Amino acid sequence: GYLKLAIYLANLLYITGHAYTSIHDASDLSWENDISGQNLVLIGGPTKNPFTKRVLAGNRVADFNVSIDNGIETLRVGPCLFKGNDIGFAGLLPLGSGNKRMGLVLMGLSSTGIEREKVNLGLLNAVGLGSPAIPPMVRQPFSNALPDYVVLGKETPHLGVGGFLMAGFWNSKWKYAPESSYVSLCHTHLEDSLIL
Repeated sequence: GYLKLAIYLANLLYITGHAYTSIHDASDLSWENDISGQNLVLIGGPTKNPFTKRVLAGNRVADFNVSIDNGIETLRVGPCLFKGNDIGFAGLLPLGSGNKRMGLVLMGLSSTGIEREKVNLGLLNAVGLGSPAIPPMVRQPFSNALPDYVVLGKETPHLGVGGFLMAGFWNSKWKYAPESSYVSLCHTHLEDSLIL
């Protein structure tokens, strides 16, 4: 599951940029002692990864959150709400109080209270954004080819960017910026939000 995804991403970073990364189980780390001052790639949403939960709890991006009700996660980006097992998210968020550290959050939503180890399609799609388009020609994953955030749907694997439900850039104050965003599907109320 999650360990295989982390190894895959670490190998991609090494192959494409000679970058060394360390992989840690979130349950074995201390926020203050083990990772202070580091940028992070967080795999899994708040119900799966305690570090993602902490980042979202102290989130300075006012127009982004993940709410959980009866084990069902709902993602909000700007005015849009998303839920369903096929929904994935890849996005940069600030870590801590300054703008010096960044976290890349890769997550898939859970709409059925899925057990911790299970990896759903949304997460696989989010990690897949870092995959080489034409192996063996590889590029640095998650580099200049992506905006600050992307919401992915079940059509993303075969439609590519045409399957993005939403994508864009945060403004300089970490807020949703409609002028630099693309939206193909947006529900603004939970009653309207279909489980995709």
